[in-house]
Amino acid sequence: MYKSCLVLMLSFGWSYFIGVHGKCPPDDASQIIEYIPIPKEQYDRNFSSISDIGKRPLGFDKAVWLFNKPGENPCVKITGAKQRHIEIAFETHPSSRLCVKDQNSQPACSDAGTGTHYECRSRSAKDTVYFEFFCDQGEEYDVRFWYRLVLGDLPADDPENHWCDLRSTEYPLELLELGPNFTFKPRTTASPDTALTLYPSFMLLFALLGLTTLAFFKLQ
Repeated sequence: MYKSCLVLMLSFGWSYFIGVHGKCPPDDASQIIEYIPIPKEQYDRNFSSISDIGKRPLGFDKAVWLFNKPGENPCVKITGAKQRHIEIAFETHPSSRLCVKDQNSQPACSDAGTGTHYECRSRSAKDTVYFEFFCDQGEEYDVRFWYRLVLGDLPADDPENHWCDLRSTEYPLELLELGPNFTFKPRTTASPDTALTLYPSFMLLFALLGLTTLAFFKLQ
């Protein structure tokens, strides 16, 4: 009996583990998301909500991981990667643990508290690389996220292999700022009309309190 329970637990655990992964690239090529890089000098530095359509702040694109649908995990394709570093950055909404992996790598995941992840990978041996995004710790909701892939310089342009060391990143949420015309609303006090409106209520409260006190003493 104990052996049967152990086998069942192990089978369930293994099924759950592999269940978070889909097939990337999938059999249906139409499900592949082809990533289109944006040159840094063309980055949109205006804040955009994750719900905004057609926006790509800081060159980020967006996708969504669907709860309990591992066969539909976002699978993103980037080409021209051979002999180049690949920079990966993403930001989740709401903040969640999201993971990314290619065909040969182990998953790398964001911290659930910040919802952000950054890494700069070593030079790729392949020209086309597929990245799968997925959640692996039981999030029971859909997770939307901004993501960006950046290809590094070719070895001829980066002979000392320092491209990753010179990189830094910022995320779309960091573009949120209070505009120059933003003003905080001052805290207001009750107007005389409000005080007059509340006066009968206070009088009724005091009357009820007085009657209650009088009844208490009569019962003594």
